[in-house]
Amino acid sequence: MAELYQLDEETDYAYDIQGWLEDYLDDLDMRESKEKLLEVCDELIGMFRWEEEKPSDIRFLKSAALKSLGRTEEAGGGGGGEWGGGGGGGREKKKKKERKKEMR
Repeated sequence: MAELYQLDEETDYAYDIQGWLEDYLDDLDMRESKEKLLEVCDELIGMFRWEEEKPSDIRFLKSAALKSLGRTEEAGGGGGGEWGGGGGGGREKKKKKERKKEMR
């Protein structure tokens, strides 16, 4: 499948799919539904190509969920998980907002 942000572009931002998914993941995290959060994160990471935008925020949530379940080996132990840090999500959101402005 294409990049996640392209779904919003293809629907002319009528549904804010990426925003809805972010809210859903945040809700699962707040409700401490860690197993479901892991399932959804894995599904999203596998569903899209992630060439232009990286799933940093999703990977960070997954790593945090693994740690809270005591699965620190899978989460990568200390740092930012098995992916070498969870940062960069802010840059991705900024890119998304810039693309939205360009489309208008």
